[in-house]
Amino acid sequence: MKPRQLILGPDDPRNPARRTKHGLTPDEQDALIAMQGGLCIVCRMPGRGPLELDHDHRHCPGREGCRQCVSGALCGRCNRAVWQINDDPEVADRLAAYLRRTR
Repeated sequence: MKPRQLILGPDDPRNPARRTKHGLTPDEQDALIAMQGGLCIVCRMPGRGPLELDHDHRHCPGREGCRQCVSGALCGRCNRAVWQINDDPEVADRLAAYLRRTR
Protein backbone atom coordinates (compact mmCIF):
# COMPACT_ATOMS: atom_id res chain seq x y z
CA MET A 1 0.00 0.00 0.00
CA LYS A 2 1.36 3.42 -0.99
CA PRO A 3 1.79 6.01 1.75
CA ARG A 4 -0.71 8.83 1.48
CA GLN A 5 0.82 11.96 -0.01
CA LEU A 6 0.10 15.18 1.87
CA ILE A 7 -0.94 18.05 -0.40
CA LEU A 8 0.09 21.38 1.14
CA GLY A 9 -1.59 24.61 0.13
CA PRO A 10 0.51 27.59 -1.01
CA ASP A 11 0.03 29.39 2.33
CA ASP A 12 0.66 26.36 4.52
CA PRO A 13 3.82 27.00 6.60
CA ARG A 14 4.77 23.31 6.14
CA ASN A 15 4.98 23.87 2.36
CA PRO A 16 8.70 23.92 1.42
CA ALA A 17 8.01 26.77 -1.02
CA ARG A 18 7.02 28.98 1.96
CA ARG A 19 10.19 28.37 3.97
CA THR A 20 12.52 31.19 4.84
CA LYS A 21 16.03 31.53 3.44
CA HIS A 22 18.58 33.48 5.47
CA GLY A 23 15.71 34.72 7.64
CA LEU A 24 13.77 36.19 4.70
CA THR A 25 10.30 34.98 3.82
CA PRO A 26 9.59 34.08 0.18
CA ASP A 27 7.79 37.44 -0.22
CA GLU A 28 10.83 39.32 1.14
CA GLN A 29 13.11 37.32 -1.18
CA ASP A 30 10.86 38.25 -4.13
CA ALA A 31 10.97 41.92 -3.08
CA LEU A 32 14.79 41.89 -2.94
CA ILE A 33 14.99 40.35 -6.41
CA ALA A 34 12.43 42.86 -7.71
CA MET A 35 14.55 45.74 -6.30
CA GLN A 36 17.39 44.37 -8.46
CA GLY A 37 15.10 44.39 -11.50
CA GLY A 38 14.98 40.58 -11.49
CA LEU A 39 18.66 40.49 -12.49
CA CYS A 40 21.85 39.24 -10.86
CA ILE A 41 23.40 42.10 -8.88
CA VAL A 42 26.85 41.29 -10.33
CA CYS A 43 26.45 40.47 -14.03
CA ARG A 44 23.05 42.17 -14.53
CA MET A 45 21.74 39.08 -16.33
CA PRO A 46 18.59 37.11 -15.45
CA GLY A 47 20.50 33.83 -14.97
CA ARG A 48 19.53 30.40 -16.21
CA GLY A 49 17.78 29.38 -13.00
CA PRO A 50 16.44 31.12 -9.93
CA LEU A 51 18.66 33.79 -8.41
CA GLU A 52 20.43 32.74 -5.22
CA LEU A 53 20.64 34.84 -2.07
CA ASP A 54 24.20 35.69 -1.11
CA HIS A 55 25.15 36.36 2.49
CA ASP A 56 28.20 37.53 4.42
CA HIS A 57 29.96 34.32 5.44
CA ARG A 58 32.10 36.20 7.98
CA HIS A 59 28.98 37.08 9.97
CA CYS A 60 27.22 33.73 9.60
CA PRO A 61 29.59 31.02 8.41
CA GLY A 62 28.10 28.06 6.59
CA ARG A 63 25.21 27.69 4.19
CA GLU A 64 22.56 29.54 6.18
CA GLY A 65 22.83 33.17 7.26
CA CYS A 66 20.55 35.66 8.93
CA ARG A 67 18.63 38.55 7.41
CA GLN A 68 21.41 41.02 8.35
CA CYS A 69 23.88 38.96 6.28
CA VAL A 70 21.97 39.03 2.98
CA SER A 71 23.86 41.16 0.49
CA GLY A 72 21.95 40.50 -2.71
CA ALA A 73 20.69 37.94 -5.19
CA LEU A 74 23.15 36.42 -7.64
CA CYS A 75 22.88 34.05 -10.57
CA GLY A 76 24.46 30.66 -10.04
CA ARG A 77 27.60 31.53 -12.04
CA CYS A 78 28.32 34.72 -10.09
CA ASN A 79 27.53 33.05 -6.77
CA ARG A 80 30.04 30.30 -7.56
CA ALA A 81 32.60 32.89 -8.70
CA VAL A 82 32.31 34.72 -5.37
CA TRP A 83 32.74 31.39 -3.59
CA GLN A 84 35.78 30.50 -5.73
CA ILE A 85 37.62 33.65 -4.61
CA ASN A 86 36.64 33.05 -0.96
CA ASP A 87 34.50 36.20 -0.77
CA ASP A 88 37.72 38.25 -0.88
CA PRO A 89 37.28 41.73 -2.44
CA GLU A 90 41.06 42.14 -2.86
CA VAL A 91 41.19 39.00 -4.98
CA ALA A 92 38.21 40.32 -6.96
CA ASP A 93 40.06 43.61 -7.54
CA ARG A 94 43.17 41.79 -8.76
CA LEU A 95 41.04 39.58 -11.00
CA ALA A 96 39.28 42.64 -12.46
CA ALA A 97 42.64 44.36 -13.04
CA TYR A 98 43.96 41.24 -14.77
CA LEU A 99 40.92 41.06 -17.04
CA ARG A 100 41.18 44.78 -17.93
CA ARG A 101 44.87 44.39 -18.71
CA THR A 102 44.57 41.24 -20.83
CA ARG A 103 41.31 41.78 -22.73
